[in-house]
Amino acid sequence: MHAIGSRRHANGMGRMRANGGRHGAGRWLALLLLVLSLAAAGCKARPAPDATAAADPASKDTRAAHRAPDPPDRAPEPAPDRAPDRAPDRAPDRAPDRAPSAVKPSVLLVTIDTWRWDHLGAAGLGRVRTPQLDRLAAEGTYVPRVLTTCPLTTPAHATLLTGLLPRAHGIRDNVHFALAPAPRVVTLAERFRAAGYRTGAVVSAAPLRRVYGLARGFDAYDDAGLGSAGDASVTPASRAAAETTARARAWLAAQPGAAPLFLWVHYYDPHHPYAPPSPWREEYAAAPYAGEVAYVDAQLGPLLDAVRAESGVGAGLRPAQAGQSPAPTIRRWIVAVTADHGEALGDHGEATHGILLYAATTEVPLILWPRTPPPAWPGPFGLVDVAPTLASLAGLPAAASDGQPLFAPPPRPERWLAAETAYPALGFGLTPGVLLRRGDLAFLEQGAAPEVYDMARDPGQVRDLSGSADGAAFARLAAARRDEALGPLEALTAGALVLSGPERDALRGLGYASSPASAAASAPASSPASSPASSPAASRAAGTAVGATVAGGTGARVDLRRFARDLAGLQRARQDLAARRLDAALRGYDAFLRAYPASALALQERGVVLASLGRRDAAAASFARALELDPADAISALNLGNLAAEAGNAARAEALFRRSLASEEAQPEAHLNLGLLYAYTLARPREAKTHLARFLELAPGDPEAARVRALIASL
Repeated sequence: MHAIGSRRHANGMGRMRANGGRHGAGRWLALLLLVLSLAAAGCKARPAPDATAAADPASKDTRAAHRAPDPPDRAPEPAPDRAPDRAPDRAPDRAPDRAPSAVKPSVLLVTIDTWRWDHLGAAGLGRVRTPQLDRLAAEGTYVPRVLTTCPLTTPAHATLLTGLLPRAHGIRDNVHFALAPAPRVVTLAERFRAAGYRTGAVVSAAPLRRVYGLARGFDAYDDAGLGSAGDASVTPASRAAAETTARARAWLAAQPGAAPLFLWVHYYDPHHPYAPPSPWREEYAAAPYAGEVAYVDAQLGPLLDAVRAESGVGAGLRPAQAGQSPAPTIRRWIVAVTADHGEALGDHGEATHGILLYAATTEVPLILWPRTPPPAWPGPFGLVDVAPTLASLAGLPAAASDGQPLFAPPPRPERWLAAETAYPALGFGLTPGVLLRRGDLAFLEQGAAPEVYDMARDPGQVRDLSGSADGAAFARLAAARRDEALGPLEALTAGALVLSGPERDALRGLGYASSPASAAASAPASSPASSPASSPAASRAAGTAVGATVAGGTGARVDLRRFARDLAGLQRARQDLAARRLDAALRGYDAFLRAYPASALALQERGVVLASLGRRDAAAASFARALELDPADAISALNLGNLAAEAGNAARAEALFRRSLASEEAQPEAHLNLGLLYAYTLARPREAKTHLARFLELAPGDPEAARVRALIASL
């Protein structure tokens, strides 16, 4: 028998996903691993990846990655259902033939994570030098401000790839959801592949791993190394722009002939913490966020040069304009560069993003190259318009969308754009945030009285018009459309949902669920009970949506502007945790939880601190409370399983590992730990092989892969 050695991970007990973990990925906290023995044979359990990196929108993981093969996921594209309340894409004059052809334009979609609309040289504000992007904007069509649908990485990218609002594509934060299945949702990649394109993606952070369903339609989806990465002091969950560009260029170079391509390339570097490399670190010492943007601009240059070269565009040459016959080149390219969301940088009291819905975090730039016809209306424009615009430029058949091509006939005068954030609800038990925009007026609902702003006259959003007659009238009109535009967001809050019978029975069998009638905030944060009073909580059905029934009530109504400022206390606790100041970290988490006792994320991270202090029972209670508040919390379930295994309770460890996998199947650590439990403790070799093989499938480049293969062979 082969014993698999222990591994050290950052923050060995929890994971938060970018942007949000629920916010983007960030530096994984360097924690002492809770090493758990599963058997006398010396086998060691694998901890869950870092919790704070996934939950904190302001964190960024160490930039490293391992290359892994990209499994194909080709499937026939079903005909999409057209939603009657959505504006469909405008169909091209003729549907393109399905066979690959050099006449079809190739399409490059570049997304720069956490990129504010005003951090671009072409914006004219002098905040950053971006010569590569400025050249692209000068040669193409530049739209200075486009409204996102969510200031979180995963939901906003799902919109970019589908043209749908979060309520339609199914992803509402960076943790709990995966893309809704076809035919309800069809991605750009699926549409391009059905039209004869080769499709590839290179993503740079954990919130875009294939587990969320965004890999659908891509022949190659490079998210290698964005989970755990072996024996290291930290668990990398992002990669630097230079490596991303190198991987994207390698994929391009490997494509044969002149087959049309659809390539999506995602850069993550502007995400907090801001740490640009030299020489940008020195040049932007007083503005490191701008330095990260400048660094991405420089690394994007070689990729744009490769595309220009294939398009026959070099120094002194201009690109062929839309509608002209393509030059006799390898491929004719269309390029779109945009962002998922912006960054607050202190505006309105928010440090990063994910909580508030002001323009700093919800408006991003858009560049189309080569120059397209000008937009057919003055705006506002949204990320929902990007997918239909690219599809129309490439001549794809129309598909259901909440947006429309920018150069199509103007939308109906009453067109509304919408943005949301469920992060306060799902992470902290508070109300979600809502933004509705029509024309120049914007309506914000952020846990307090509604706000109304005239974005043309007051782009900085400092003069709230809700107290005026016109502003109040618009607020009433917008509030009446809130649920129609965004769906019942209250159904996502911990206080509004109860688990289905089987799910609650499963939790009760583990001792972690009780009556759904008690309040989420009933247990004091300073000492979570090992059998806490239950609170209704959100659950995930089949990994695609919250599978629960509305029981009445909503999350705690707190002014999210105040909460954004209070998050500074949680950030200090996280910094103390990273620096191994564990007693100070515990005091910080307890103080935050006294104010926000329904914060599943803070309870999860608090469990890590307690485990690191050797207080196993208190850690188990904190994880249990987190799991009760958020039954889809795969990380707390995994950590509870580790603690059960350490205590010698194999049956409970098995149940908790399986519970964790029911919430998130694609967890290498959970499959490894369960496989080792079956191999060494429960003597169930067939099941051990299944889970160990799945671990290898998910993490083929793992440093322990060879030993796992040897163990499988010995069973």
